[in-house]
Amino acid sequence: MAAALTGIRLPENAVELTRKALTDSFAEEKVYRNNKLRHLRAEHSKTIIKQDAAYEDKLAGNITSEFWERLSVKYTQERHELECQIRAHEVANDQYIVTGVKIIELAEKAGELYVHLTKEEKRDMLKLVLSNFSITGKSLCYTYKKPFDMFANSASWPEWLGCQDSNLGMTVPKTVALPLGYTPTIISGQTR
Repeated sequence: MAAALTGIRLPENAVELTRKALTDSFAEEKVYRNNKLRHLRAEHSKTIIKQDAAYEDKLAGNITSEFWERLSVKYTQERHELECQIRAHEVANDQYIVTGVKIIELAEKAGELYVHLTKEEKRDMLKLVLSNFSITGKSLCYTYKKPFDMFANSASWPEWLGCQDSNLGMTVPKTVALPLGYTPTIISGQTR
Protein backbone atom coordinates (compact mmCIF):
# COMPACT_ATOMS: atom_id res chain seq x y z
CA MET A 1 0.00 0.00 0.00
CA ALA A 2 2.95 2.30 0.49
CA ALA A 3 3.45 2.21 -3.28
CA ALA A 4 0.00 3.76 -3.78
CA LEU A 5 0.96 6.59 -1.48
CA THR A 6 4.42 7.17 -2.97
CA GLY A 7 2.64 7.78 -6.28
CA ILE A 8 1.24 10.97 -4.77
CA ARG A 9 3.75 13.70 -5.47
CA LEU A 10 3.68 17.39 -6.13
CA PRO A 11 6.36 19.14 -8.13
CA GLU A 12 8.09 21.75 -5.96
CA ASN A 13 6.74 24.68 -7.99
CA ALA A 14 3.20 23.32 -7.51
CA VAL A 15 3.69 23.10 -3.75
CA GLU A 16 4.80 26.72 -3.48
CA LEU A 17 2.10 27.97 -5.88
CA THR A 18 -0.56 26.06 -3.95
CA ARG A 19 0.65 27.41 -0.61
CA LYS A 20 0.63 30.95 -1.98
CA ALA A 21 -2.86 30.46 -3.42
CA LEU A 22 -4.09 29.17 -0.05
CA THR A 23 -2.55 32.13 1.75
CA ASP A 24 -4.04 34.64 -0.71
CA SER A 25 -7.41 32.92 -0.59
CA PHE A 26 -7.34 32.97 3.20
CA ALA A 27 -6.67 36.71 3.25
CA GLU A 28 -9.60 37.33 0.88
CA GLU A 29 -11.88 35.03 2.89
CA LYS A 30 -10.92 36.81 6.12
CA VAL A 31 -11.86 40.21 4.65
CA TYR A 32 -15.15 38.78 3.36
CA ARG A 33 -15.93 37.15 6.71
CA ASN A 34 -15.17 40.33 8.68
CA ASN A 35 -17.35 42.43 6.36
CA LYS A 36 -20.18 39.90 6.60
CA LEU A 37 -19.93 39.80 10.40
CA ARG A 38 -19.96 43.60 10.58
CA HIS A 39 -23.09 43.68 8.40
CA LEU A 40 -24.86 40.92 10.39
CA ARG A 41 -24.07 42.59 13.72
CA ALA A 42 -25.39 45.91 12.43
CA GLU A 43 -28.62 44.21 11.30
CA HIS A 44 -28.87 42.50 14.69
CA SER A 45 -28.53 45.88 16.47
CA LYS A 46 -31.18 47.44 14.22
CA THR A 47 -33.56 44.59 15.03
CA ILE A 48 -33.05 45.10 18.77
CA ILE A 49 -33.69 48.83 18.37
CA LYS A 50 -36.88 48.15 16.37
CA GLN A 51 -38.10 45.65 18.99
CA ASP A 52 -37.37 48.10 21.81
CA ALA A 53 -39.18 50.91 19.96
CA ALA A 54 -42.19 48.67 19.39
CA TYR A 55 -42.28 47.83 23.10
CA GLU A 56 -42.14 51.52 24.01
CA ASP A 57 -45.03 52.13 21.57
CA LYS A 58 -47.02 49.38 23.34
CA LEU A 59 -46.33 50.91 26.76
CA ALA A 60 -47.33 54.36 25.47
CA GLY A 61 -50.54 52.93 24.04
CA ASN A 62 -49.59 53.74 20.44
CA ILE A 63 -50.04 50.10 19.34
CA THR A 64 -52.34 47.31 20.54
CA SER A 65 -51.12 44.36 22.60
CA GLU A 66 -51.95 42.02 19.69
CA PHE A 67 -49.87 44.06 17.28
CA TRP A 68 -47.03 44.18 19.82
CA GLU A 69 -47.15 40.37 20.13
CA ARG A 70 -46.86 39.94 16.34
CA LEU A 71 -43.96 42.41 16.19
CA SER A 72 -42.25 40.79 19.15
CA VAL A 73 -42.44 37.34 17.54
CA LYS A 74 -41.19 38.73 14.22
CA TYR A 75 -38.24 40.60 15.76
CA THR A 76 -37.32 37.69 18.03
CA GLN A 77 -37.20 35.36 14.99
CA GLU A 78 -35.10 37.87 13.04
CA ARG A 79 -32.68 38.21 15.96
CA HIS A 80 -32.40 34.43 16.31
CA GLU A 81 -31.70 33.97 12.58
CA LEU A 82 -29.07 36.72 12.63
CA GLU A 83 -27.44 35.23 15.75
CA CYS A 84 -27.24 31.84 14.01
CA GLN A 85 -25.62 33.43 10.94
CA ILE A 86 -23.17 35.34 13.14
CA ARG A 87 -22.17 32.15 14.97
CA ALA A 88 -21.73 30.30 11.67
CA HIS A 89 -19.37 32.99 10.34
CA GLU A 90 -17.45 33.11 13.62
CA VAL A 91 -16.98 29.34 13.56
CA ALA A 92 -15.85 29.40 9.92
CA ASN A 93 -12.38 30.36 11.06
CA ASP A 94 -8.96 29.46 9.81
CA GLN A 95 -9.62 25.71 9.56
CA TYR A 96 -9.78 25.57 5.79
CA ILE A 97 -6.25 26.90 5.36
CA VAL A 98 -4.98 24.45 7.98
CA THR A 99 -6.72 21.65 6.10
CA GLY A 100 -5.26 22.83 2.80
CA VAL A 101 -1.74 22.93 4.18
CA LYS A 102 -2.16 19.45 5.70
CA ILE A 103 -3.34 18.08 2.34
CA ILE A 104 -0.25 19.54 0.66
CA GLU A 105 2.02 18.11 3.36
CA LEU A 106 0.34 14.72 3.04
CA ALA A 107 0.65 14.81 -0.75
CA GLU A 108 4.35 15.64 -0.41
CA LYS A 109 5.22 12.97 2.16
CA ALA A 110 2.45 10.34 2.08
CA GLY A 111 4.74 7.40 1.26
CA GLU A 112 7.36 8.36 3.85
CA LEU A 113 4.73 8.95 6.55
CA TYR A 114 2.91 5.70 5.86
CA VAL A 115 5.91 3.54 6.71
CA HIS A 116 6.17 4.98 10.24
CA LEU A 117 2.47 4.85 11.18
CA THR A 118 0.67 2.37 13.42
CA LYS A 119 -1.81 -0.05 11.83
CA GLU A 120 -4.75 2.13 12.86
CA GLU A 121 -3.09 5.29 11.49
CA LYS A 122 -2.25 3.48 8.24
CA ARG A 123 -5.89 2.42 7.89
CA ASP A 124 -7.04 6.02 8.51
CA MET A 125 -4.57 7.39 5.96
CA LEU A 126 -5.66 4.86 3.34
CA LYS A 127 -9.32 5.71 3.98
CA LEU A 128 -8.48 9.39 3.56
CA VAL A 129 -6.56 8.99 0.30
CA LEU A 130 -7.97 5.89 -1.46
CA SER A 131 -11.39 4.39 -2.21
CA ASN A 132 -13.14 1.66 -4.22
CA PHE A 133 -10.85 -1.16 -3.13
CA SER A 134 -11.24 -4.39 -5.07
CA ILE A 135 -9.19 -7.49 -5.80
CA THR A 136 -8.60 -8.55 -9.40
CA GLY A 137 -6.74 -11.85 -9.52
CA LYS A 138 -3.75 -11.25 -7.26
CA SER A 139 -3.84 -7.46 -7.56
CA LEU A 140 -5.43 -4.94 -5.22
CA CYS A 141 -7.16 -2.19 -7.18
CA TYR A 142 -8.18 1.24 -5.85
CA THR A 143 -8.88 4.80 -6.92
CA TYR A 144 -7.56 8.01 -5.43
CA LYS A 145 -10.03 10.32 -3.68
CA LYS A 146 -10.14 14.00 -4.51
CA PRO A 147 -7.88 16.00 -4.35
CA PHE A 148 -5.28 13.22 -4.24
CA ASP A 149 -6.33 12.01 -7.68
CA MET A 150 -4.77 15.21 -9.08
CA PHE A 151 -1.52 14.53 -7.29
CA ALA A 152 -1.20 10.83 -8.14
CA ASN A 153 1.80 10.14 -10.35
CA SER A 154 2.36 13.85 -10.92
CA ALA A 155 6.10 13.21 -11.10
CA SER A 156 5.49 12.05 -14.67
CA TRP A 157 3.99 15.40 -15.60
CA PRO A 158 6.42 17.48 -17.62
CA GLU A 159 5.37 20.71 -15.99
CA TRP A 160 2.58 21.51 -13.53
CA LEU A 161 0.92 24.91 -13.94
CA GLY A 162 2.91 26.15 -16.91
CA CYS A 163 4.60 29.49 -16.85
CA GLN A 164 3.55 30.93 -20.21
CA ASP A 165 0.51 33.17 -20.27
CA SER A 166 -2.47 31.82 -22.17
CA ASN A 167 -3.07 35.21 -23.83
CA LEU A 168 0.14 35.79 -25.73
CA GLY A 169 -1.27 38.42 -28.07
CA MET A 170 -0.29 38.92 -31.71
CA THR A 171 3.32 38.25 -32.64
CA VAL A 172 2.95 40.07 -35.97
CA PRO A 173 0.34 42.55 -37.16
CA LYS A 174 -2.67 40.94 -38.79
CA THR A 175 -3.67 42.80 -41.89
CA VAL A 176 -7.24 41.53 -41.64
CA ALA A 177 -7.58 43.52 -38.43
CA LEU A 178 -6.78 46.77 -40.23
CA PRO A 179 -9.29 48.62 -42.39
CA LEU A 180 -9.02 47.95 -46.11
CA GLY A 181 -6.10 45.59 -45.57
CA TYR A 182 -3.60 48.33 -44.72
CA THR A 183 -0.32 47.05 -43.41
CA PRO A 184 1.79 49.15 -41.08
CA THR A 185 5.14 50.13 -42.50
CA ILE A 186 8.24 50.62 -40.39
CA ILE A 187 10.43 53.53 -41.36
CA SER A 188 13.62 54.12 -39.33
CA GLY A 189 12.27 52.43 -36.17
CA GLN A 190 8.84 54.14 -36.22
CA THR A 191 5.52 52.59 -37.16
CA ARG A 192 3.24 54.46 -39.55
